[in-house]
Amino acid sequence: MKLLTLDNLLRAGIAAVLAGGVLWLASCTEWVEVDVPKLPSIEAAKNDLLALEDLARRLGVKVERPTDLSQMPAAGATVYLATTQGGIFPGRGERLRAWVADGGHLVLQATDLNEAELSPWLPVRTLKPVPPATRRAASGARGQEDDEDDDAEEDEEADAPSAPAAQASRPAAGSKRDLDRMLAQMGEGPPCRSVAEPEAVAPAFPPARKFMSCAHPPWPRVQARVPARWQLDADNGIEVLRVPHGRGSVTVLAGWDLRGNRALTRGDNGLIASAALQLHRGQLLWIVEQESRVSLMAWLWQTGAAAVLLSALALLLAWWRAAPRFGPLTVPMPPGRRSMVEQVTGTARFLWRHGPLALQAAQVRALDETARLHVMRYDELERGARASAIARLTGLDAAALGLALDRSIPRRRIDLPPVLELLETARRRLAALHTAS
Repeated sequence: MKLLTLDNLLRAGIAAVLAGGVLWLASCTEWVEVDVPKLPSIEAAKNDLLALEDLARRLGVKVERPTDLSQMPAAGATVYLATTQGGIFPGRGERLRAWVADGGHLVLQATDLNEAELSPWLPVRTLKPVPPATRRAASGARGQEDDEDDDAEEDEEADAPSAPAAQASRPAAGSKRDLDRMLAQMGEGPPCRSVAEPEAVAPAFPPARKFMSCAHPPWPRVQARVPARWQLDADNGIEVLRVPHGRGSVTVLAGWDLRGNRALTRGDNGLIASAALQLHRGQLLWIVEQESRVSLMAWLWQTGAAAVLLSALALLLAWWRAAPRFGPLTVPMPPGRRSMVEQVTGTARFLWRHGPLALQAAQVRALDETARLHVMRYDELERGARASAIARLTGLDAAALGLALDRSIPRRRIDLPPVLELLETARRRLAALHTAS
């Protein structure tokens, strides 16, 4: 047997090259285990507040997602305005103010402080940043002491931006929140930092402690108009602020956003969310993501169902009346001729009941019905004009027709036959023209 053939040597060479490549790849490759974030479920992908709802329900809170603020919950409940489009319906601000003053708890973003419906009564305001150049110029002109006073006045007198400016700032804030949510879905997010409760407020979870906040830095800066009931301070501003209003309270999230299902699992975000919403067993939590009005058709049905039904019935009857019919209204009677006895009997009965002049009136009505088919605006013409028009079409004497059409002329019974004959002749000639056409 010849083992050392050319084909065998070629196969052995190819096998040696492949084996060497596999050994080289194995020596240059390191196999390690990497944790890959689990893709969110279908419900979590559609609802970025699902983690917050689950956290609240685990703490014994009843969570509802209303789309209308026309009716507020009972006093003691919490309403979280999680709107992203901005703007609430007119009149809702006054309803929210009365509800909070009666003991409700309102939670909203700092970007919502400049809403026209909320800013007049909210006990929290946003601060405009003062340019450093303005501060230095003021300190050089009035001295260090006056500068401190002016800085304090600037902080106090710097009102919140106008409503158009607030609306213009929304896209930037929304884009930051969208970026945070996207990073949170990828297992990443803003860097965590330490925040603390100041000594002047009662701690949310005694004793006082520091929290590890993994949210976006505070923006915009906020300031309370009244002493705060609870707050969280960071190095660059207030992150969460709660102030009293009447018997209730208002909590402002500066830079914070309770959206993002993965965000609540980072650091102490879950504890901060629980403290901001004051979650406790038996509490009612409203999450208002988008307020909507009832559609026009639903509103019409709710307020005037009877009128809608009657209108629909009237339209249906009008359509049925105007629609083409499939057949005659009554069963058509076969045409036939009456016998001479029936004709004489019927004429005698008519004359006996109505008199001889009624026969002339009936003959004139028959002629008028036929003449309307051939003479334009026949009913608007006078008696002489009618007689002339009929005479032109039938070739009869117009003067005789005019006298025959005049029912006010007293006539004897002996004078009726020629008048009736003339009228019947005119009617038959007009009918013949209609049949010919």
